Amino acid sequence: MSDDEIQLFSSVPRKKPRREQRERAHDSTRHRARAEPNEPNEPTERTEPDDLGFPQLGVSEHLCSVLGALGIVEPTAVQRGCIPAIIKGRNVIGIAQTGSGKTAAFALPVLHALARNPYGVFNLVLTPTRELAFQIADQYKAFGAGQNVRVSVVVGGLDGQEQAKQLERRPHVVIATPGRLKALIDGNATVASAFKRTAFLILDEADRLLDESFEEDLGTILECLPVMRQTLLFSATMTRALVTLQKELLEDAYVFEAYEGLQTASGLRETVTVVPAKVKEVYLTYLLRNLEEYEVRSVMVFSGTRKACENLVLLLEELEIPVTALHSGLAQRERMASLDRFKGGRVNILVCTDVGSRGLDIPEVDLVVNFDLPKLPEDYVHRVGRTARAGRSGWSLSFASQYDVELLKAIESETNRRMEEFKFDEAKVLKLLSNVYTARRVKEISRAKKVKK
Repeated sequence: MSDDEIQLFSSVPRKKPRREQRERAHDSTRHRARAEPNEPNEPTERTEPDDLGFPQLGVSEHLCSVLGALGIVEPTAVQRGCIPAIIKGRNVIGIAQTGSGKTAAFALPVLHALARNPYGVFNLVLTPTRELAFQIADQYKAFGAGQNVRVSVVVGGLDGQEQAKQLERRPHVVIATPGRLKALIDGNATVASAFKRTAFLILDEADRLLDESFEEDLGTILECLPVMRQTLLFSATMTRALVTLQKELLEDAYVFEAYEGLQTASGLRETVTVVPAKVKEVYLTYLLRNLEEYEVRSVMVFSGTRKACENLVLLLEELEIPVTALHSGLAQRERMASLDRFKGGRVNILVCTDVGSRGLDIPEVDLVVNFDLPKLPEDYVHRVGRTARAGRSGWSLSFASQYDVELLKAIESETNRRMEEFKFDEAKVLKLLSNVYTARRVKEISRAKKVKK
């Protein structure tokens, strides 16, 4: 993101950063929410004591009763760290591990403030994927029970005119993907005016949203927002763009940073199997046909591209292995239906691209399979973060071919964890070789016929 557009995030006049602040290297192993004071002219941060409940954090009695009804009694570390600062009116940057309760950390104080002054589009939440937008909306609705909170989801793949009408009715909370919201703003002047009094801007998965691919969309959206607002950025990983915002543009912000480099969950068993690329599908087939042997009930299989994902789904269906898919080539209704089937347990294997890697809270994922290793270590962390969530145990299995040695080394170097080698019974696996190759040929013939038509 360009310097001019990043400046739009600042809800206070931009200050010239001190030379020491500009030149100081970012220490990614440091927990910024700490008891001792910061350097001169920087706000003092502290971590809330571990024994504080939601009432002591300043959350309203009504919201506390809703949380109790939902079975949520003890705040997580990121909630203890961020909720009081947000309630006090601070800008906040929250960096915490996936599955740590970041959505509640921003939704609860927003709903707390909304109850005292309900009006128009009070809160805009931006997120990189459609599925995550719907998931965040569900949490706002659950936490806002009894508060008559109007929530609208604005994402691609659905009727844009209907979404524009929803915004004209001024819902309290809008959760949007940047591309669709920019398109609505460009096409309808009344949409832009809906955000003139927005009190809270939240970027969830902020590290992804600050990528260059969202630069133009964010620039358009931010121009519609008031300067005097609270800006909240939440992410599981720290990036250069977040560091820039932290040091220069949101230098008054409260920073909760439980980030200690790229880390995976402590309850995660990380394994890798090294197999030739041409037989990866055979090994995957054996694994998926024998889930009970490995005491696995549900699996997310990550593929590197949309085309590879589609091909893998067709192959597994030809082999009569029940799967459902999640990738950008599906219509939004298909994507949501597929996710619902997986979440509801009607299908226990979800084959997806990185569309499914961020933020999705599916409690009972026992195994994450990296059929194709991701190109970036941070994407690996997000993928395997779909299991071993909220203190539970989980298992990840990465397939590494002869072409993946450098990728594997990069992941292990960044996460500072060496994957355990996982060995299949090769004699049993290779018995499936003929079946898998036959299914592959059938799939290719079928696809060729469709192309000719």
